Amino acid sequence: MCIAIHKPASARIGRKTLYRCWERNNDGAGFAYAHGGKLHVRKGYLTWPAFYNSYRAAREKYPDEDFIIHFRIATSGPTDPANTHPFRCGNVAIIHNGVIATQPIPKDSPDSDTALFVRHTLGALPDGWMDDDGITRLLEHFAYESRSKFVAIDNRGEVRIYGKDLGEYHNGVWFSNGGFKKTFAGFGRYGAWEAREYLPVSGRALGDSADDDTPPDDDDDSADDDDTPDDRSVVCGVCDGQVSIDRVTMVDGDFVCPECLRECALIPDELCPTCGAFIVPQENQCMRCGATV
Repeated sequence: MCIAIHKPASARIGRKTLYRCWERNNDGAGFAYAHGGKLHVRKGYLTWPAFYNSYRAAREKYPDEDFIIHFRIATSGPTDPANTHPFRCGNVAIIHNGVIATQPIPKDSPDSDTALFVRHTLGALPDGWMDDDGITRLLEHFAYESRSKFVAIDNRGEVRIYGKDLGEYHNGVWFSNGGFKKTFAGFGRYGAWEAREYLPVSGRALGDSADDDTPPDDDDDSADDDDTPDDRSVVCGVCDGQVSIDRVTMVDGDFVCPECLRECALIPDELCPTCGAFIVPQENQCMRCGATV
């Protein structure tokens, strides 16, 4: 059920490892980082190329920053951009792996358990709560009691992991479960125990359906091959359209096609408060999720 990742600036994580995480948790992805005292949240990616191209561009632009990364399996709330992680909470971004059962969630709820927890619980905490020892102890206790893992990053780039011992480190990167491994046993989408083997030829886990995305052509994680792009096409971070990489403009870590550049008023760091990732055009309506701001 999801995988949360903390990649320190000094650590490396290969494209194939990220792809395995996506294959097993492909209901959406996102990441966050901080630079120059500003928190940047990039989320709402519902395809592998959309996520990876955006992540790769941000990582290359800010190689000295920590990143938190999340791949989702939807256990509550719809599969849509708004319910992908990270979630903003003031100057903090949160990702979560687990199930929060502190309150019943209607089947038709537009919000996931994590979205509600961030909004109603973490959102009620005072500014600077990441540095509060009492709040840290409470969140640690809640994480271990619920078998949940939370990762938070603030605008300073400080990272806190709550429930750290429930996850594991690999090559300096913290993962909330073993879903990054070539062979993995764990709880699946509906709580059933699953054993999956990552297949080098197809790049897919047993039981996963095929799709149109081209997986890595081998399964060797001995070298980090992040410097090789998937292809010459990327996905516009505003309209989700496919466009040649030669025609896009980089805007604050996202690829933007020429059409969206003309139609949108590009305001640096002016992000949609609902989905947290996309540029808000002149009409004050997010082109991705439709929220009015």
